[in-house]
Amino acid sequence: MSSSASWVQFGPASGLAYILFRKGYDVWMLNTRGNVYSQERGNGRQSDRDFWDFSFHEIGQFDLPAAIDLILQQTNMPSIQYIGHSQGSTVFFVMCSERPDYAPKVRLMQSLSPTVYLQGSLSPVLKFMGLFKGGFTMLMNLLGGYKVSLNTRLIQQFRRHICSASRLTSRICAIFEFVVCGFNWQSFNETLTPILEGHSSQGSSARQIYHFAQLQGKNVFHRYDYGRLLNRLRYQSWFPPLYNLTRATSKVVLHHGGGDWLGSEADVNRLQAQLPNCIENRKVGYDGFAHFDFTISKDVRPLLYDRVLELCILYR
Repeated sequence: MSSSASWVQFGPASGLAYILFRKGYDVWMLNTRGNVYSQERGNGRQSDRDFWDFSFHEIGQFDLPAAIDLILQQTNMPSIQYIGHSQGSTVFFVMCSERPDYAPKVRLMQSLSPTVYLQGSLSPVLKFMGLFKGGFTMLMNLLGGYKVSLNTRLIQQFRRHICSASRLTSRICAIFEFVVCGFNWQSFNETLTPILEGHSSQGSSARQIYHFAQLQGKNVFHRYDYGRLLNRLRYQSWFPPLYNLTRATSKVVLHHGGGDWLGSEADVNRLQAQLPNCIENRKVGYDGFAHFDFTISKDVRPLLYDRVLELCILYR
């Protein structure tokens, strides 16, 4: 649901891309398929159904490797450092599982809010979607179509989970990703609401969201579940294959927050146990640090980015 704007939207003082650039890094920001900067259609006539028929799996299998190839070609460097927030972490581990030859091309991966295992997820929306028995077509109607609508009915149904009665008029309460992932009002400078609103809901497929919902409440990380019959046709198995996290041989650092609906400590520890080269598992030093605090907290620099930068320098 986000775009490259996440790394720059609040300006040079707190934007991680600016901070890294000032330290001499060549900063590349990826916009994955479906967001506002990546909606060009291959032949110009591709239907919505075909264009939006992807989950985070395709981003990890095709888009991220292509981006890495381009960066290495343009910079003539043998490897890169990678920083991913939320789905940016998810797709990295998908890439390593499906395209393990890319792991050596990433000398350090820093995962901000690792969204991989979701057994401990606290998201009411993902819980609802994970238990939904009406099939993908009916669920798609709730989300507004093949592309997640800005006015999905789920916003009205679940926004009270992030907004008290006194805040329901705030525009933040009508932004889908905050309703799904939670919002920490204590860490946010509310005068920046117009900027945040302008860079929110940047585009996502219904299948992306449903793939995350399929992982909710489970202790496994698997490919998209099409249902038993289609799984059999696509995977030659009744069940979707598990991603192989042992192939993520890059050095990995996990940064997680105590208030993150999508990154419980138990789930992050489970991920650490599966990774062959996890060099640090760090809980941000503020108990309420939530899912989007990794990019929008007013205290994100001392709480998180200072350590991120230290690690970048260490493995430069």
